[in-house]
Amino acid sequence: MEEDVYTYPRDPVIPYLAFDVIYYSTIPGLSFFGNLFTFIIVCKIAQYRQNVQDALVGSLALNDVLTVIIVMTPTLIAEMRGKYFGSRIFCEFSAVTTVWYIYTTFAIIVLISVERWLAISKPFLYKRLAITPIYIKGFVGLQGCFCLLLASIPLFIYPVTLKAGWYCAMTNFIRTNMTAVINGSILVNVTKTVAYPVPEVIYIKIAFLFVGIVLLVACNISIAYQLTKKKGFDIRSNRLERQFAKLMGVVAVIFLLTWLPNLFARFACANGLNKCDVVEFYAMRVVMMGVAANPLVYGFMKKTYRRGYIYLMRMTVHYASFKLIPIPPYGEEIFDLRESVAGRLNSVSRSSAKLPSESSA
Repeated sequence: MEEDVYTYPRDPVIPYLAFDVIYYSTIPGLSFFGNLFTFIIVCKIAQYRQNVQDALVGSLALNDVLTVIIVMTPTLIAEMRGKYFGSRIFCEFSAVTTVWYIYTTFAIIVLISVERWLAISKPFLYKRLAITPIYIKGFVGLQGCFCLLLASIPLFIYPVTLKAGWYCAMTNFIRTNMTAVINGSILVNVTKTVAYPVPEVIYIKIAFLFVGIVLLVACNISIAYQLTKKKGFDIRSNRLERQFAKLMGVVAVIFLLTWLPNLFARFACANGLNKCDVVEFYAMRVVMMGVAANPLVYGFMKKTYRRGYIYLMRMTVHYASFKLIPIPPYGEEIFDLRESVAGRLNSVSRSSAKLPSESSA
């Protein structure tokens, strides 16, 4: 690859100033601190209880934090410098990790949907499987290794190019500018497209994405149906299952809404779409917006995370101001979500005590 592609993209896209200001003033910071705080909250909660759902949320948050560091940070630096941050090897590394992030996020969200479907629709089977946080972490690790392999294979087949949004990506075609010269006179600049069709790699990707999307949609539809059937129950464990299922259902929908445009843009550009660089530029920005959306969803739908975000922000401001701003009046006891045995028995007895009166009514 030519060295000049690291100085300026081949087809630069100049976005609207208002879009640039809003995007860079909110998305990178919210993506990094929001997901970092989410991961810290999960670690704090794990000191008091071990929970499969917490392990899944923590894995997703950690993956998003690494995405901000590896994918978004070099892009932001290159945007400010007007020159790509890194060498050809770093560009290839960035291209692989970008795909790796998308695949791993997708795999974790599918795993969450399958786990929730088992817990709600097949509770006896779920208990018999004895799924623990350690098993979940190990399975997520295996998913990450598989996704890394799937993301790395195309690197040995497809060329890596610098896109207009200052990020690197693997493509199945590369455009080269050629100048036709006859008798020492320059006639016209010609753009030549060289294709690299490798159907086997495309088939593997399609199979992976198709199976994942089917599982994701089917599990969430089944979960929504089961939650509607069990709506009359008020036992706390069932209520928590409903809340977590709704939370992760929203996360799954947001991921699909922010990721599918990028997938469609890739296929469209591979088939000769006009203004391809503009479409890919904004499609990739939408993907990065999805990284920032998860903490907002957690904070909006879960009181635990909302209180945790406020606490961590106040502690960050406290130390950033050299302790001039006081710490919050409460401490890390807000992360202790354990429920006493007596409290559980009382809640169950209260719910069972209502049944005779309801039946007599």
